[in-house]
Amino acid sequence: MEHDRLKATRIDLLSELHSPSFWRNVASINRDLAAYSSEKPGDIPPGYHPDKLTQDFSTCYFDPQYLGEAATVTIAHELPDGGLGVEQTNGELGPFTHATVSAEECVAGVDITTEQRVVALAIGNKAIPLSPETLLQLDVDKLTSNEKPRDTLSYILSQVHEIDVLLAKRRYQIASPEEQAMLIQNTLDNINNYLDVIANDNTVSIVTLHPSLRYDNDTISAQYISVIMEDNYPHFAVIDLDGASHTISRNNIIDIEITDELVDANERIDVIDFLNDKATQNIIYKIEDTAAYSDEDDFNKLIEDLEAVVGSDFCENGVFSGQGIVYRQAPSGDIHGEVTSFTQLGSDGFDMFEVNGKERLVIVLENIDDKSPDDLLFIIPDSMYLNKCIRQDKPNIIPSKPDHNLIDNLHNTAALATELIKSKEFTNAHPEQQQKMLEDAIDEARSELNHIFDTLYRGNLVSCMANKYWAIDINIYESGSYSPEEIAELPAATSEPGEEPFEVCGDTISLVIPEMAEREEKIMSIADFPLSQGQPMLQIRDASDKGLVYLVPIKSVSGIMPFTWSDETKD
Repeated sequence: MEHDRLKATRIDLLSELHSPSFWRNVASINRDLAAYSSEKPGDIPPGYHPDKLTQDFSTCYFDPQYLGEAATVTIAHELPDGGLGVEQTNGELGPFTHATVSAEECVAGVDITTEQRVVALAIGNKAIPLSPETLLQLDVDKLTSNEKPRDTLSYILSQVHEIDVLLAKRRYQIASPEEQAMLIQNTLDNINNYLDVIANDNTVSIVTLHPSLRYDNDTISAQYISVIMEDNYPHFAVIDLDGASHTISRNNIIDIEITDELVDANERIDVIDFLNDKATQNIIYKIEDTAAYSDEDDFNKLIEDLEAVVGSDFCENGVFSGQGIVYRQAPSGDIHGEVTSFTQLGSDGFDMFEVNGKERLVIVLENIDDKSPDDLLFIIPDSMYLNKCIRQDKPNIIPSKPDHNLIDNLHNTAALATELIKSKEFTNAHPEQQQKMLEDAIDEARSELNHIFDTLYRGNLVSCMANKYWAIDINIYESGSYSPEEIAELPAATSEPGEEPFEVCGDTISLVIPEMAEREEKIMSIADFPLSQGQPMLQIRDASDKGLVYLVPIKSVSGIMPFTWSDETKD
């Protein structure tokens, strides 16, 4: 039985946290919290807001595998007679939070009571202030498997499974979006730190793929492997020896073999070590020290001096991967940092960035996050801010292209989706299960589209040949003003048999089933899919200024190709 493979293990969590650096950071965050203790939360600068400070602290120290687990904390407290008492508190463990404590101060010979915010443990509904003097013990009871991993892949997949466990926990589901993002990222960092040790040590790893992917080969010789989230589902991000990136769902990796074969070091640069050269450091220090009062010409001259040492193509012709603090600047100008991983990001060059009141040299990265593609990202090439940073030459995109026909794959996926919807297994499933079953059915075709148009031909546009499509105003579509049923009743552009298909051009392409977006009701039959007929559709955002989004039935598609926009093709 499943339960027979699980055992309850009591973990001394305090011993994992109990270090001089941990308590120094507790003291530091308490000083920041105390600075605005008298202010209402709405009046506190964003960088010093108690929720922001404690979330950053959780990013550093909270392990998501313990979220919602039964915890017992033992604390010492002063008794009314001046002695010491001990008490225990039990409850579900949550990320670090803050609490308000009272303190006695003597001001001008008068004892007054002041209130001060401090960082605290979240145990059930209680917030227990962190203190090395009063926090005596912190135990967590966690269910762990009796089975030992059979091999490297089994262990990695067991760690990836922690993401599923996390998503199912009540404490996660009721957390704020910011807390959820932090917990997911911490889980990914735990997995990727392990992968860095065993797979990303400048040796080649052999990744064996499921035959259904039909790549040129059933294996990828990888120089870098990490786990990322796509559509709230864990995927492996694999960088091959040519520098091309492959995003593959966990179910489609059969094996990961660790070898002793070295990756060609000529194409890999450890950025932190490389820029730690004495001559380079002297230029960086000069740039940072003079940035506040240098004019643009002086700054450009200093950057030229730096590029003369590191190479003028260091940023322009390189892609960067790593882990650590990544700063984001939105178009609004707002800036915030987060601990995260980044893989194969292009660069816009060197620039200056103010961190904690000091100008720092940064490498500007091109953000490819679909949610905020126009944001700028900044990394400080320093071990204080980055755990690692690798620079490689921009990849040669041609060798990694799969040899199978994309159109055939899309048509097969459409047929599989229809077959699935007609099955008793699907109609008997709960709505949440139906969502996942359909997502799994189209996952590989969607990953292939992403691989081709977001990785291999990123920056190119999409040309789709089809004999039928709907064109909808993008603002109306994204606002949800039209239901799929209402879109289906609109006139579609349709070519007659024997006529040339239409060419639909766009700057983004994705695979969607419109009827499943935010759907909560149970699917009973194909009739519940008035627009898509139970098959995924291509969603293409218009590349011109027409402000349209195109919905293209898969069965009407005869070709999809990347192309480059020009004045000749614009009209």
